[in-house]
Amino acid sequence: MIPFPGYGETTPISGEIEYRIFYHDESAGLQKPILFIDGFDPMDTRKIIDADSNLLPNKHTSIKELMVYSTVANGSDEIDMFQAFIDEGYDVVIVNHPIYQTMVGGVLTTIDGGADYIERNAMAHVRLYQKLNETLATNGSDEELVIIGPSMGGQVSRYALAYMEKEFAATGLPEWNHNCRLWVSIDSPHQGANIPIGAQASLFFLGYTNGDQEAIDKYEKKILSKAGRQQLKLQFSHTYPNTINIFGRIFPSGYNSSPPSFHIQYYNNLQNNGLSGSNGFPQNLRKIAITNGSLHNNNGYSGQEVLNIKAYKTIFWKDRRVFHNKINFIKNQSQTNTIFHGEGTERDGLNIEWFSWTANFTNPLSQGSLDAVLGGTYNTQEQIEEQIVKKLEEYIEDEIIDSFNIITSFPRHTFMPTHSTLATSGFSNWYHPIDRNLVCSAQTPFDNYFGEPENTGHVTFTLASKEWLFEELAGNDPSVLLYTISAEIIGDPSICFNETKTYYLDSNCVGEATWLVANDIIILSQTGTSISIKCIESNGGFPYIRATFNNNQHIEKTLVSGTPVATPRAGADPIFCANGMELYNDDDYQFPSSPGADTYAIVSDDPQLSIINLNSDNTIPPHAMLDATVYGNYSMTLTTSNSCGSSSIVIPVEVAHCFTEDDWNYAEPYPNASDTSFAIDFTDQPNGSQFNIYLYDQYQNIKYSGQATNIEKIIETLNLQNGVYFLHVYESSNLKIRQIVVNH
Repeated sequence: MIPFPGYGETTPISGEIEYRIFYHDESAGLQKPILFIDGFDPMDTRKIIDADSNLLPNKHTSIKELMVYSTVANGSDEIDMFQAFIDEGYDVVIVNHPIYQTMVGGVLTTIDGGADYIERNAMAHVRLYQKLNETLATNGSDEELVIIGPSMGGQVSRYALAYMEKEFAATGLPEWNHNCRLWVSIDSPHQGANIPIGAQASLFFLGYTNGDQEAIDKYEKKILSKAGRQQLKLQFSHTYPNTINIFGRIFPSGYNSSPPSFHIQYYNNLQNNGLSGSNGFPQNLRKIAITNGSLHNNNGYSGQEVLNIKAYKTIFWKDRRVFHNKINFIKNQSQTNTIFHGEGTERDGLNIEWFSWTANFTNPLSQGSLDAVLGGTYNTQEQIEEQIVKKLEEYIEDEIIDSFNIITSFPRHTFMPTHSTLATSGFSNWYHPIDRNLVCSAQTPFDNYFGEPENTGHVTFTLASKEWLFEELAGNDPSVLLYTISAEIIGDPSICFNETKTYYLDSNCVGEATWLVANDIIILSQTGTSISIKCIESNGGFPYIRATFNNNQHIEKTLVSGTPVATPRAGADPIFCANGMELYNDDDYQFPSSPGADTYAIVSDDPQLSIINLNSDNTIPPHAMLDATVYGNYSMTLTTSNSCGSSSIVIPVEVAHCFTEDDWNYAEPYPNASDTSFAIDFTDQPNGSQFNIYLYDQYQNIKYSGQATNIEKIIETLNLQNGVYFLHVYESSNLKIRQIVVNH
């Protein structure tokens, strides 16, 4: 064994592990080993098999049991990974990190291996891998190791394998050759793990105020354990020198605002291990990762309230709150919120002591709220809730309280963020979906990976992940399955008759696509990332190209076949006031983009109508301002062009005298919006006044025409559809326009 000194320890200590081999053929001995390594397990409650434990059945499980998974909620459809490995000819080696005793400075010291320093456990694994390889050589087997590391087991095996590669490169001695062909990391925190800091504070509160020993054990033996402190990115700590005293209880006056020092030191050690430039990952093998986190869905939201329980005691016929436990997820970077609030009472004879405590936290991490980002989940809030409910039910039996109420219950949180378990780089935060093949984009150190569509429980298998893993074991290199795609089809949006063009995906890191085309074009050739097409019609149509990926998601690009079609904006023909001011509260007339057009041009068909093109760049749709000195009807021509040709459209224009705003008050329609009718009041106008009235819909259709004198004119709208209409009122050459809304 290679001894390792813990952080701050002066004496290096050799780690101890235990393992058991389940042979495919016991008579042949070890021939084809596959190792399954236990993860974080303080107090060694998880033995290799059930028979090894002396705990009550409901207080433990076994590592072998963790290799049996259900694909459905009721557990009726199970996957027995252990038996599947045996059936494939593997000898299954299950590795446990037990509690053991060793002499340190002449003192017999107990080491909790399941929560000890990861590096110390890794050094013990080095010796195990060496021993297994020696046995393979003795048995005449040329097989290589397959090592599966779930959770902390992925950290231990990563460190051990990288360490062996470094020593092998330095010495050339065969004993350092790990002889591993495939390393499988399963939901392992390569960039840190997460227990909500609000839940950590809740455990501290329940343990050190209410005297709940189970909460104290979880806090001290898990949160404050060596391996726990190494892996947690954020850790609540009560070790501050400045504390406050509430009814004899010591509380911290501050909270960690940065990753704990153990975490920083461990990940520095991890990064600096192994071959130069490897960032602590083994290189001379195939390395793959399975994440239990979704590749695109978060787990809750920043600042979310996830647990809220209140208990009451009836005092003088009134319910008084005597207990409160509330947990919130942290917020995003630099944001502060209350992560925990706790209240309680304690009776001392006739005196009732009340205490309360609130913990606020400012998130220092750029990754976002670790509690809610996409990732493999754990049920910490549910465990705390069950623990509280059990205690409160006992209090009801003892008549300490009369009732309690569970206001909020959100059981699970992000435990192993997806970006951490895939060791991603180049993302601004950990909410970002994995929308590309990270191997292709060089944003993960792994050679392949599997992710789920939804966030699933930490270190669990689904039928899909089991089948993917066995494809890898067989050497078949299964494809990465993405659930969101961030890609575009790049190429010219116009294509002419008989012309051939090629289009590409803007990234080859979104997987292989199959292609489909429609309307006026045919496929000449295609690859997984490009397509060549030919236009067989030239009618100004809109064919499309579709790329479909292995998750049935697709993206499309719409083309224009042939000459672009120029189309003015919907609505009535443009009516302009003289001197360049357009009605409808616009200062210019804008034409819509004509799909497939490269250039646009607009000209006047009458020398008395001047057009000013407001865009110097004719490759975008023009804005035009008109100026005319003579009222009347004119026209202008819009021409759109591309490499296939050009097309034009003539647009009629009316230039009219426009009232000033003061002139408009005499003919305001009311009510506006209209249901069955609206009125125009001309009664203030001189006798003999004559008004011509037109009502247009948005397609220039006349829906009403009539005349009026100096009266109140009523116009029926009962038979009109809901929408916007345009009212034109003429007096001689003077024109007033208003929009009318019809809404029944």
